Amino acid sequence: MTKQILEVRNISKAFPISRGWFGFNKQQLRAVRAISLSVHKGQTLGVIGESGCGKTTLARMLVGLQLPDAGEIIINDQNLQRLDPVQRGRAIQYVFQDPISSLNPRMTVGRSLETPLRCLHNLTSAQRKAAIAEIIHAVKLPVDSLARYPHEFSGGQAQRISIARALLAQSPLIVLDEPVSALDVSVQAQIIELLTEIKQEFDLTYIFISHDLAVIEAFCDQVAVMYFGEIVEYGDCSQVLMEPRHPYTRLLASSAPQIGKSLIAESGIGQLPDPLDPPEGCSFAARCPYSTNECIQLQTPRQMTGNSNYVICHHPIANQE
Repeated sequence: MTKQILEVRNISKAFPISRGWFGFNKQQLRAVRAISLSVHKGQTLGVIGESGCGKTTLARMLVGLQLPDAGEIIINDQNLQRLDPVQRGRAIQYVFQDPISSLNPRMTVGRSLETPLRCLHNLTSAQRKAAIAEIIHAVKLPVDSLARYPHEFSGGQAQRISIARALLAQSPLIVLDEPVSALDVSVQAQIIELLTEIKQEFDLTYIFISHDLAVIEAFCDQVAVMYFGEIVEYGDCSQVLMEPRHPYTRLLASSAPQIGKSLIAESGIGQLPDPLDPPEGCSFAARCPYSTNECIQLQTPRQMTGNSNYVICHHPIANQE
């Protein structure tokens, strides 16, 4: 087993919401609920779930853009909340879903790429120029890209620039938040191939956020399935997706469009519970074909399904069939 590079210990996040006339009705929207996970050096951990399940909130907490209300995030044996911005930037980097909006439209690509080198590593001008030339080559962009502005690039090219910026921070851990969801299918394949190549070249570890099962299955070693702010199933990627134990994981797999497959919705398709009025027991009970009174009334237990695989469910699928 390789060294553990990231450990997340029971982190949670809620946002205050004002409702009603004049905003007097104050409520808490619980976006992430007591999540724990670990990532080892060289792994790619996929985080998957439908829109609104808390994936991006989790990602933003992992890189320090939002602070958890409770729990700890440990990177290389250091508590993320106790690191200053420079230390945090060296420890973990973030690649955004929309690369164009993450780049300053008034700065050339060259100036944007200098920022992590200047702020995190205090390199000289000559050193910055050499480092940028190396990374531009690694992400397969022409050198003349450095003199151009973000709006002059396609989505795939802009994503390569965002990846280059993350690499220049020299962080061993990168969070990729839906990095290919806004791209054409052919461009998605190119970016996935690029991420695979640079992972080996620069000895990187990834956390890959996505709602696309096919991308997760092709790219990730481990997978964490998120539903309503919590991880409901975790383990080896191929095992979890081929033999899902949680009804929600199977629902995700069966809902993915496939050639020759009917698009008629299966039982269980529905809406997420109201985050301002969460259910007492299992949050998936209202959509689950196996739910019982136990699911509705009691806190859901964690059941181990392998060496490190687990499912949070009263009635895992293997027990029903």
